[in-house]
Amino acid sequence: MNSNSDRTIEEIAIELVRLSNIGDGHLQAPGTLSCLRDLELHRDDPEIVEKLTAALERNGGSSLTPWYLPLAEMGLIPLAVMRQRAVGHGGFHSGALGRSAARLRWVYDCGASREAGIKRLESEIAILKGDGEKRTLDLLFLSHFDRDHVSGVGRLLAALHVKTVIMPYLDDLQRLAILLEQHVLEDGQGTNGELEQLLADPTKWFQARGVGQVVQIKPARPGARPGIAEFGVGTGIEAPEGTGAIDLIFVDDRGTPATLPPASAVVETGCAWVATHQLRRAGDWCLLPYVTSATIEAQDALRRAVAALFGVEGQSGSLIERFQRKVGEAGFFQSVKQAYRDAHLGDANAVSMSLYAGPFRDAFWYSRRVLNAARKHHTAGPGWLLTGDAKLDQVSRRNEWLKFYEGVRGKVGALMLPHHGSAAGFHETILEAARPDALLFACKHVADVARPLCGPACKRDPVSGVIGV
Repeated sequence: MNSNSDRTIEEIAIELVRLSNIGDGHLQAPGTLSCLRDLELHRDDPEIVEKLTAALERNGGSSLTPWYLPLAEMGLIPLAVMRQRAVGHGGFHSGALGRSAARLRWVYDCGASREAGIKRLESEIAILKGDGEKRTLDLLFLSHFDRDHVSGVGRLLAALHVKTVIMPYLDDLQRLAILLEQHVLEDGQGTNGELEQLLADPTKWFQARGVGQVVQIKPARPGARPGIAEFGVGTGIEAPEGTGAIDLIFVDDRGTPATLPPASAVVETGCAWVATHQLRRAGDWCLLPYVTSATIEAQDALRRAVAALFGVEGQSGSLIERFQRKVGEAGFFQSVKQAYRDAHLGDANAVSMSLYAGPFRDAFWYSRRVLNAARKHHTAGPGWLLTGDAKLDQVSRRNEWLKFYEGVRGKVGALMLPHHGSAAGFHETILEAARPDALLFACKHVADVARPLCGPACKRDPVSGVIGV
């Protein structure tokens, strides 16, 4: 029987009972699958399970309930689609959950540096925007605030309605560190004025552009672990009252579902966002961020450099305001550049947020499908681990990062090499975070990826095992 989108739940139940009677109690695959496809069209009904159970009982199929409800639940679990969009040196990852349509969307970083990459970024944002009414982006993760990772955020916010922005927590000193670094990178030619406004008050900047909520995640404390790590096979997260189909549940670093303040919040590394499926239960899919921190030595060096640059007495306003007053003074850029060289301040700007997107339990089922027949099929998966510009060459930072993601390493089938594949941020043990057959990729101009990225210690061939996007 062909699928008929007009069938009610009652009619679906009657057909399931009929198929069972024909098969002498055995499931009839073609007709059953047709019924389950029709059932998926009723996914927005919050009482779908109760209605199917009652309809089966009314039509003499109560004995079928233990068989069909698990199958129905599997049929209602959403598909996940993730793409690393090709914007050259920068970053623009997008993901979605749903079946007949995307029901939950997220983005990790949105920026590019070169002229060609910026044009491609604009094109990719337009594709994500679509041609119809303004789409909703549920979560926008920003790893850090280098221009090549955030240059397209303004366009993205104009194109889509963004519910929540998730970013690393930046204190006054860390915000200044970002501006100082950008000032050095621009060789004293000035910084992005919009970036200065964002760093002065991130919540105000985002909410002025229509964002509903801003969540800042503190750099990880030593020994930080995911709160969802305690949930194994046979256990689950209780969905709060009113949770809908393919909705998000925030789970704090202790593994407790919580409600965040509506406008802004500061939370610990170890929290996660867990997706429900159509049966209003917490599923296995999570979005798990981790924020690296600068070393204590680097932070102390930054404080001493700031004291020398700005002084500590008789100054008012935030460090960014004091920076803005000083930036036009003769010789200021040379002082900043000298401080960076003498105090090695690069590591003081090591705050960057990684993101794991994928299942989090030890047992899960998945199947990967090729969305573009012209591209090579890659079977490893299904999780993605995105690293931004995490400086994982530093041993203690790298070890803490590896321990944090230890519980999902067998699920990581796509691993972003940190800092665009730079040798300065790489160590071969980073590869332990992913499956042995994982796809490695670097968000860098393709012409730059032909040479080895990992160095001689890398145990994988960096040409065949790494792609540039």
